[in-house]
Amino acid sequence: AVNVCFVAAVKEGPELQQYVQLRNEGGYAVDVSGFSLDGPLSFTFKPGTVIPPNGDIFVSPDVKAFRARRVSPKAGEKRLVVGPFEGNLEQEGKLVLSDVSGSQVAALSQGTCT
Repeated sequence: AVNVCFVAAVKEGPELQQYVQLRNEGGYAVDVSGFSLDGPLSFTFKPGTVIPPNGDIFVSPDVKAFRARRVSPKAGEKRLVVGPFEGNLEQEGKLVLSDVSGSQVAALSQGTCT
């Protein structure tokens, strides 16, 4: 089973520095190639995207802007950052991570991961 949970959907700060953080809570790497985020934003993970065991991945609307952040998470911290996503975290709605078959893996609604 895939054990991935939303850690944060950060709306504060400049729009291009916002991000979604996903954590692999398992003791093994998780290949999220072809998985998608849907809801207020949309993003499909490229082939070869793997979240390391007990590791995080950050999804940003602008990877370069994310790396320009002055507060953690930021450049120089060896973060796995992918993007760009389409949409805006300011919009209301449930954020859903689905696998390649379209099955829900995790969801974030009002700050609670399911």
